[in-house]
Parts: sequence; C-alpha cells; structure tokens
Amino acid sequence: MSDNRVDTSRPEYSWIPFFEELAQRLHEDGWRHRQPEIVDELKRRREDDYGFNRWVNEMDTRIDPFSIFSLINIRMGWKKRSRLFEAYKEFYGIDAELPAEDPVVPVLFTNILYFPGNTDYTAAVETHWDTFNALMVSRNEGLDSYSPDKKAQIAKSRAVGTVGNRKLSMAMYWINPHHFLHIDTINSALRDIDVDVEALDENSSVESYFAALTRLRVNDKRPFPAINFEERVFADALKAARAEKSVLWRVLAADDHSWLDEFLSENYLGIHYDLNALDLSRSQSDTELRNQLDSADRNLSEDQFRQVLDFAVNVRRGHIVVMPTGEGTNLRYGVALSDRVDYVAGSTNDAPPTNRKQVYWRPLEIRGSRKVPARKSLVRVEVARQEIIDQIRAAERGEPQTDTPSVGVEVDSFPEGDSRVWIVHANRGMNAADFVRNGFVGTEWNELDLAGCASLNDIKEEYRDKHPSATPSVVGNQAGSLRRFLLDISPGDWVLTSNPPIDGTFYYGRILGSPTFEPVDEENSPTDGLPCRQRRRVNWYEDDVKHKSEIPGRPWLPTAVIELTGGQREAFFRLIGAEVAPTPDRTYSIDTMIDDGVFLDEDELARIMAQLERKQSLILQGPPGTGKTFLAKRLAYALMGERADERVASVQFHQSYAYEDFVGGYRPGVNEDDQLVFKPQDGAFLKLCERARAASPDDKFVMLIDEINRGNLSRVFGELLMLIEADKRSPEHAVELQHQMADAPVDDGRFFVPPNVYIIGTMNLADRSLTGMNVAMRRRFAFAELRPRFDTPKFERWLEETAKMPKWLRSWITQRMVELNDAITEDPSLDRQHAIGHSFFCPEESIETDAEWEAWFRDIVDYQIRPQLEEYWFDDPGKAEREVAALTNGMVSGGADASADEANS
Repeated sequence: MSDNRVDTSRPEYSWIPFFEELAQRLHEDGWRHRQPEIVDELKRRREDDYGFNRWVNEMDTRIDPFSIFSLINIRMGWKKRSRLFEAYKEFYGIDAELPAEDPVVPVLFTNILYFPGNTDYTAAVETHWDTFNALMVSRNEGLDSYSPDKKAQIAKSRAVGTVGNRKLSMAMYWINPHHFLHIDTINSALRDIDVDVEALDENSSVESYFAALTRLRVNDKRPFPAINFEERVFADALKAARAEKSVLWRVLAADDHSWLDEFLSENYLGIHYDLNALDLSRSQSDTELRNQLDSADRNLSEDQFRQVLDFAVNVRRGHIVVMPTGEGTNLRYGVALSDRVDYVAGSTNDAPPTNRKQVYWRPLEIRGSRKVPARKSLVRVEVARQEIIDQIRAAERGEPQTDTPSVGVEVDSFPEGDSRVWIVHANRGMNAADFVRNGFVGTEWNELDLAGCASLNDIKEEYRDKHPSATPSVVGNQAGSLRRFLLDISPGDWVLTSNPPIDGTFYYGRILGSPTFEPVDEENSPTDGLPCRQRRRVNWYEDDVKHKSEIPGRPWLPTAVIELTGGQREAFFRLIGAEVAPTPDRTYSIDTMIDDGVFLDEDELARIMAQLERKQSLILQGPPGTGKTFLAKRLAYALMGERADERVASVQFHQSYAYEDFVGGYRPGVNEDDQLVFKPQDGAFLKLCERARAASPDDKFVMLIDEINRGNLSRVFGELLMLIEADKRSPEHAVELQHQMADAPVDDGRFFVPPNVYIIGTMNLADRSLTGMNVAMRRRFAFAELRPRFDTPKFERWLEETAKMPKWLRSWITQRMVELNDAITEDPSLDRQHAIGHSFFCPEESIETDAEWEAWFRDIVDYQIRPQLEEYWFDDPGKAEREVAALTNGMVSGGADASADEANS
C-alpha cells in the first residue's frame, strides 16, 4: 500500500475524519477517567431507541473505547444512525463534519460490547484502554513502528472474553483506517492479487496479522479504506447476484477498445457521444438531461439518449459491469462504486470520456462471446444475464468456466417446449391487433417511469409515488404484474394476448428481447402514437389464431400479466403442436431433502431412514413448529427414491376419527335408484394397501398420519396393531378384519399389510389434553424426536440463501428464540416439548426491504408466538408479556443499506 490517502471529500469516505477525530478526543481529552459520564450519557440516550438499549443496560460505570465505537457501528437504518452521529458530535465536541452517507465499514449486530457481560469487567475495560492508547501513540507511524510490547498489548485485548481477531481488527479499522483492516477484508484482498499466505482466522497470532497487512501494503497500491470499500461493495454485489437481485450492464470502451486500458487502470467506466464538454453530473433525471442537451445544442438519437440517461442515472452502486477486452471472447467484470457521475474537466471529443463512474474492476476475466450487440456504449443485460453472473461467481470461486451466451444479443430462435408461457392482457384502450401489427406486447400504466427499476421494491416505490392513495393490496397486485413483465419474462418465452371479454380468441408469439421504455408526451402517451410505454418485441404467429376455450382451466384472469403453468402450459404446447420438454427428474434422496430445507444433518437423516426401513413404521415427535409434517413428506419421497405423490396417502387423526375411516366399515352411499343405503367401504389405509398390492413389490407406498396421537389409537387401528409389525407382513399372518372389505385380497377374505407399505406419523407432545401412546403402540413404531434448529448452520444457511433474509434479522431470531426456548424448558410447569420451533420463521412469501422483514417478524410474534405463550403461562400473564416483549424490544431493522454492511461483520 502506498502512503497516499483517499479523498475524504467523497461521500463514501466522508466518515473517516469523524472517526479519526473521535479517536483523538477519546485519547487526548481524558475520557478514560470520565467513563461514568459516558455511561450516563448513553443511558440518557436509551429513550431515543438507537437499538443499543440492551447493551447499555449491562454497563455499570465503566466502558472501553472499542465499545464506544461499536455503539455507533451496529446495524440500524441510516436515518437513526445519523442521529446517533449527531449525538456523539455534540457530546465529544467533534469539529469534523458528519458523514455524508452511511459508512461502508464492518458493523456488528450481536455481542457489540468488547467486555464480557458479567458483574466485574474492570480488568477487561482497562486492558482495552491500554491497547487503545498504544494504538494511538503509533497512529501516524508505519506498521513497522509497532514494537513487540505493543503487539503483546494488542494480543491481550484479543484474548478478552469473546473478542477474538475479527472483532478486534474491526475496532482497529474504525480507529485508524489507514493502518488496519478487518481480517476478512485482508483475506479477500490477498486472494484477489494471488498472494499465497495462510488465511487469517480467530486463532491467528498478532504477528500473522501484521505480516499479512505488510504483504498487502507491498502488493496492493490502493489505500486501505479503498480496499475495504471496494471489497465490501463487490462482496455485497455477489450476494445480490446469489439472490438473483443484481443488475448487470455491458459497457464498450469505444468501438476499437481504445480506452480499454484507461478504464481498467483508472477504475472507471465512461460514455462519450461527443459529450466531453458537458458535465452530466448535473442531470439526474430524464427532464434535466434533455434540458442540458438542448441547451448545449446536442442532438442525440432516442436510443443514444436512453444510454446516456442509463449511464448518468440508472447505473448505481453495487451494479455489476462487464466489458469486452478486445476481439477475443473474454470479459472483464467489476462493480460500480458510486451512484454519481464524476466530471473530469476537458473538452476534446477524441479524448477519453470526461464523464465517469467509479468501477472496481476485478483482476479476473470470464469467457464471453464473439458476438456483441450493435455498437452501443452501454446496455443493460437481460439475455444471458444469469449465465454471466454464474460465470462471475465461478471465477471468484476459482472454478472452471463454460462458454457464456452472447452479452445482450436479442435472440429469435429457441427450443419450443422448454420456455415459460405468459398471458399479457390488452386492457385500458390497448388492442391485441395493435400488438400483432407492430410486433410487440406491452402493459398499461404509462404514467409510471420504470426504466431504472431493478426489483419489486423499486416498482412499488414508483407506483406509490404516482398513486399515493392506492391501497397496499392494489400496489402489490399492480407491482407484481409489472415485475413479471419487466423482470421475469425472458427472451424465448411464449406470450399470449387477446382483447376482453374472457371468451374469444387469442394470439401467441415468442418474446425477442429485453424491455424497452418509450418516450411519452405530457399526457403520458407514447410519442409514436402506439399504446404502452413499457414494451417487449414479439414474433407473433398472426396467421394462427387460437380459441381460449381450447386451454383447460380458464386461465384468463383479469390480472394484467400471469404465467401459465402445469396442465395449462402443456395444453398450450399441444395446441400449437410444440413438443413439450421432458418431465423433470423426480429423483429424491437425503441430499435432496437437505436442498429442500430439511435442517437435520446427513448422518441424522440416514439414521432416521434406517429406522423407517427397519420398523416400517415411524413417528416424528417434537414441539410445535419443528417441521414434523414437512419432514414426514420428504422422508416418504426419500424412501421411495422419487417424488411420487401418487404413492403417498395422507390423513390427520382427531378425536372423532374412527376405525371406519382408517380401515373400513359401513358408510352412507346411494344405490342405482339414488336411494340412501349403507354399504361396506374401505378406509384410507386399506385403499393404499390395495394399490401397493397391485404394484411392483419394489414400489414403496407411504401412509402419512398427521397428529397421530390425537386419535384413539387402539380403536382406530384395531387388528392393524399386529399387522403393521415389520415381521408380520406376509400371508401366513393374515387375519379376518371386522370390516368386510369391498375387494378381498385373497379367497378367504383375510388381510395382511403388504411389505411395501410404510407408515410415518407425526406427534406433538406439548398438548396435555392428549393421552400418551400405550406400550403396545410404542413397540410397533420407531420414534425420532425433532427439536428447534435455530442454532444450526443449516437453518442459518437456508434463511440466507433461500429465504434471502438479511443477516441482522437472522442473528436476532437465533438469539431471541434460543433465549425464549431456554426459559420455556427451564420452567417447572413446562418442558422441552413446549419449545417454539423454527418453522414459524420460514417465510413462504418473497420479502424485499428491511422494513418489510421487521414487520413480518413482528406479525409472527404477535399473531402466532404470543397466543402460544399466553396459553403456556395462562396463570402468569405478566411472564408471557415479558417474554413477548423480549422478542421485539430494542429491535432495529437493518435499514435500506443493511445488505451492504453484512459482508464482513
């Protein structure tokens, strides 16, 4: 690293002077001996609800400097965090300006104090003040100035409680960002420049930490704050890509690649079109840019204008950028670091672009395609978007790459039967014939400017802005249709359109390209006189008009954009004579169970499977919400080796469920004369057994019994108590049932359970109104107990990768629910069977913003957890209320920028 420093006048680095002066004040103004004042001020601020109430409550009169910094570096919304910066500025007398934006630095959510939460932490606090003073003494000196004594002092702080290397290196970076870095950032940066050193972890020595910093300083010329900022923004971009929420752009460094080296060496992307004399940073909207171009007498085509607008307004921090590197097939990729345009004064039109956006170009390349779109300086990539992102992720993992489809090329030839099928209605003055004649399909809502929307939340915000009185349900419905049209439909998909009413004919065609956004006049009508501001090009089969009634299920709902799936999709392909893609692979195994979101370890699942195969009857028992029913279905699939729902039967026992329902008996029916009669009918279990008997012995069938202990088991099972035993599954053990079977399996009418039939039941022991299973029943089943999985890596990974839950909420749920379950288990009137399971916190819907995630969590607590706790402690409502409050008190959502803070925390 060179000794040059970052430009702290830039918003992304504006936090540095504030942090540096705070450290200087703590060091020089005697705050070590004024700790009671600091604690009193923090406790006074508790009513402002900054999210650190719980931590402040653990303090007596002492606090260390690392914890002072930590309290302004926890996950909270920028609005709330900026108020906290203002409070610090006033209290410590800081002259530096407040940060211009939320600092992109490592932050904490849990365990934010640097001393253990016990009654006497004096030694820990004093150790940290000694370390802080040692760091401040060497503040303006190089890394070589840290003597063995100073490093030994740093090691003492690292050894306090649960501080460790990650947490301490975080504090060191806050205090002196020009000398230190978080260890995860060091590991990432060294990996990027291919420096082969052992990765730092919690067990690394202080010497190893300083050695790694020195290697980085020698091999990477960026200032340390730039390394932190760029690595963290890129890490967050990869997380967005993994969640399929990323935005991807392709940029050309001029037609002849003349500015390629300039872009890469100076870390920016630019756009030209002879605009070097204009400062585009002054134009942040469609109207402002048009006015600026008109004032400068610069006439651009509409296509060029849209590209310039994309560059100035729509390329934003965290968006991924790819750039062809020449005539070959490789692409360089990086991430945009700023929303704003930087203008480098100049007017020569043949010089490199003077309007620039910062980009962190990665040192790696990926394979692209020899095909590039028509010579556009900038284009948002939709075709092959996910394939390119997959290539980037593979490159970052050091994995082999495959050829990537063309970047941004509009494709008009696709396999017919493996694409998605969409209906786009012609509503509000639109006409399907206009779509067909002009080769496009479009949506209504011309008043919305959706060109820069990259997510459902972006679309919702635009809709609310134009329709402030719309109800949440209307916003959700309309934004959902727009999201499907703009973000979900892909080139190659089929589209169907027609005019109202629901009955009648429809046209169909193939989507050819990405969305386009037409200019509109003052009345929000497209200037070309055709309907729809938002459009997609379509190859219509206008000579082959079909009738809606030929697709079963009547899918022509009034929703503007809907997808045809299942039988309706297959019916459409049959109607147009296209070959439908092969049936998806139904293979199922323990690995598939884990991929589906079963949070048990592979070994544990294998043991449960072994018990099921040995006993052929298994019961899953555990507290409510531990995924018993979810697991039971997937155990059935794994047992069968495939998702074969036709070989699974499900029932739920209850107090009225009887032998006649499960085995068989006389049930009401009608005869040929429509007269009411009672005749023998087989129950659910016998019907499954007959299907199993008629199938191949290798085909396994499974009876799922939910809430098995809610029925009177002896009465429901009857003779089956013996017949379900694994060693009684043969004709020699057949018995005559009290029920006269509708179709007897053998001549004498006797019955036995086929060996290819299995039973999986679920049982909740928390309900004390239920009687337990008697010994005879227990002997015939294997039992597997499920427990809440809040503290398991698999649950954490599922919440992150599948549910896309932000880390601040994942950490909150884990900590609070473990504490609640401890309180339940330790209560003498309850036990572990009354714990709260993890299934309550497995969202089924798609959730976008931190505020929506917090509202979802609070709804779960208020409408599902609270009633259960009130039932548990019906005789002590105060305790129930305290436990409910503990789940939400002090909770602060991550804010709009929370995802940018997760990478290295």
